[in-house]
Amino acid sequence: MKRLIQLCFLLFAYSVIAQQSSVIIKGKVTDDAGEAIPFANVYINNSTIGTTTDPEGNYHLKVDPGHYELNFSFVGFESHQIKIQQLEPGTIIRNAKLKEYLTKLGDVTVTSRRDKEWDKFFRKFEKTFFGESNNSKDCEITNKWVIDIEEDHFFGENGITATASEPLQIVNQALGYKITYELMEFHSSGMNFMILGNAFFQEMEPADQKQRFTWSKNREQAYDGSLKNILRCFMHKNLSEQGFELYTYLPLAHISTPRSNIFYNDLEKVVEPYKDVFVEYSADKKSFRIPVKRMLEVHYSFGYRKYWIYKDVSAAIGWLEMKRGHSYIEFDGDGNILNPRDFNTLGYLSSYRVADMLPRDYLPSMKLYGIQSQKD
Repeated sequence: MKRLIQLCFLLFAYSVIAQQSSVIIKGKVTDDAGEAIPFANVYINNSTIGTTTDPEGNYHLKVDPGHYELNFSFVGFESHQIKIQQLEPGTIIRNAKLKEYLTKLGDVTVTSRRDKEWDKFFRKFEKTFFGESNNSKDCEITNKWVIDIEEDHFFGENGITATASEPLQIVNQALGYKITYELMEFHSSGMNFMILGNAFFQEMEPADQKQRFTWSKNREQAYDGSLKNILRCFMHKNLSEQGFELYTYLPLAHISTPRSNIFYNDLEKVVEPYKDVFVEYSADKKSFRIPVKRMLEVHYSFGYRKYWIYKDVSAAIGWLEMKRGHSYIEFDGDGNILNPRDFNTLGYLSSYRVADMLPRDYLPSMKLYGIQSQKD
């Protein structure tokens, strides 16, 4: 009996400590008239953390302290996002008012010609949306009929733009996730593309231990070469150990400067090692920043290379370039990027698309870096 009392006390103490170290987010979701919206979706963007509202429109989430984007959605209403920055344990209240999505549905004439044209456009959309990694062939949009695709000239040349009347339902059999993806913006033309959206991940149940192992391995491979891992390696000063070498253009060089297909011919003439760069606190000291004044070139020696960029370098090559008016990458302690719209990626870094997306709360099972993660 005494042991039972001790065990109950320990479980109670653990529960109290867990509550005290967490952030509780709660609130109510209503429409424009103030009426509660039951069963609305509430989730942390790009994560597995989510819930639905109760019959009175109330919701409750528990997360670790950090930076988040809270997303609210319900069929027939425009989605709503709220930025949350809560670095101390506690309870915060965030209510959301959703606006009804007003659309006029006209008569739709479906013809054989339009079907063939849509199929052609969809193949282009799917190739850009999922990317061309090995994982892409195991991804499927199960409600593709909600996608509307048209020709456009967003990048100044012939391309396509896509919208969706409902969130896309995606099954990723390569990584073991079902993803509800709210497509906010999509443009594609040649080598240029823009994909913006909100995602909620649900882990699939593996059929057996073999599939569990395959998913775990594929997830770690998707993570290893990612920008998120690069940023974590910056923090822990082990870029080289994880297979990364970074370079930047010399001050007097320009991104339009002709490059040789022999990398070491350009070293110290056009590019130089990106070193002695310190991770800085943001102005409010609540996140981290890495200054990027000129284009970065990333060599990832463990990565898959589709093309040989240089004859004398076998690594996968990628680039990162800040957009005009921006000069740093901002991220949290787990490497989650807080300003993804402020820069462009090219090369192997741009191949990380929806087929290789991992939830922001994913951390590799193996202890990379020789340290404990924040969530351990």
